[in-house]
Amino acid sequence: MANACSSSNQDQALRVRTMISFFQYLGDTNLDSQNVFSKEYTAWLSSVVLGDPGVTAWLETQLEGDQLDAFREGNYKVELNQNSIDGAPYLTFGDSSSFELTELFSGEKDSFEWTKGKITHERWFFDSYSVPGGEVENRAPTDIRLDIDLEFAQSLNGSGNATTGGQTPSGVVLGTLSAIDPDEGDTHTFEIVAGDGRFEIVNGNQLKLKEGEVIKEGDGTFTITIEAKDEGGLTYYEVFTFKAGALGNTADTIPGTEASGDGTLENPVVGDDIIFGFRGTDTLNSDDSSGDVILFGGHHNDTLYGGEGNDQLFGGNGGDTLIGGQGDDILWGGEGADTFKWMLGDQGSVDTPAVDRIMDFSKTEGDKIDLKDLLGGDAELLFTEEDGKAELHIETQGSGVDQKIIFDNASLAELQLAFEATDAADLVTKMLDSGNLIIE
Repeated sequence: MANACSSSNQDQALRVRTMISFFQYLGDTNLDSQNVFSKEYTAWLSSVVLGDPGVTAWLETQLEGDQLDAFREGNYKVELNQNSIDGAPYLTFGDSSSFELTELFSGEKDSFEWTKGKITHERWFFDSYSVPGGEVENRAPTDIRLDIDLEFAQSLNGSGNATTGGQTPSGVVLGTLSAIDPDEGDTHTFEIVAGDGRFEIVNGNQLKLKEGEVIKEGDGTFTITIEAKDEGGLTYYEVFTFKAGALGNTADTIPGTEASGDGTLENPVVGDDIIFGFRGTDTLNSDDSSGDVILFGGHHNDTLYGGEGNDQLFGGNGGDTLIGGQGDDILWGGEGADTFKWMLGDQGSVDTPAVDRIMDFSKTEGDKIDLKDLLGGDAELLFTEEDGKAELHIETQGSGVDQKIIFDNASLAELQLAFEATDAADLVTKMLDSGNLIIE
């Protein structure tokens, strides 16, 4: 999404980076020996000082040749030798060369004492650092994301039936807001600045319906505009468009909103839709929006189409079809035999594969993964596991993995047990034989 600064933002375009000193990093840890100091000081230098984007950018301008290559690859050590110039830490590389970090540590030194036997020792060190140049250009946020609360999503499963109208619970938290920002470590505040009055932001970043307020069938289309402001005062504005299905069990086709806007208050970004099907056999379609859409199927057998963004799809009750589209999507089928489907073009690239997550895949409920419209003639599939979760790695054209599907609720061993498979390769075969995996 586009990033733009208003004239008031430009007045605050520079900010001083927030530095974490060594004493702040220590917290409640006591410096009572040389070993404790060496361990903690090295950790602070490695994680805080060298992890500062400003320090990284500065080192990129100071190092060259083999040293620069080694730094980028992480092939260096942080040394605390007090005999270095001005007593500052320095870096050593595999070729025995070194680089002094003196310019980062130009202030006065602090010290601590410890006793070993009858001898009292004193160690001097720099408690703080500064990035050469001091001030850096602050950049505004570039996106606002709403991550839906699972309890809220589950409250909509089967909402409404033949005799009662579909609606959300009243006064409920929909989810958590976060901002995408090019400045690593930036913090943000959020405010609703325009639109429907049913909403409020609580606990700093949770979007909530006010007490007694609901979203219900027949509400049609309505919006709210949210401001994200970073610690330097730069802002970004985004419109969230809500769409609710018609009254009763009418089969609705609810399209998304075409993306537009530049992120300013005068022209906020539009394209992030939150669509509720409620009752009826609905088709919820983002219309290939580049926004991050959120779709709730509701009670019957619904079809949900994501778009180009990183979407969240919740099928609800019934046998739903969920098509995430491009981007990295989160897919919840809900109760019933659901089909998770991928189309040609939904995959990423070999350099940057698309990564989609199925949160509740169930053989028992009859869930299916449909890849027939995604795969080329030389496609290859392989199950693996990372961080305790099963992953299906897909080479759609046989030239490298360009699509990953993570099974968030199952390890590889659990999937193999469910399908009585002997190994990862056999799991593909067993899922094909059972009809839970479709490739043609």
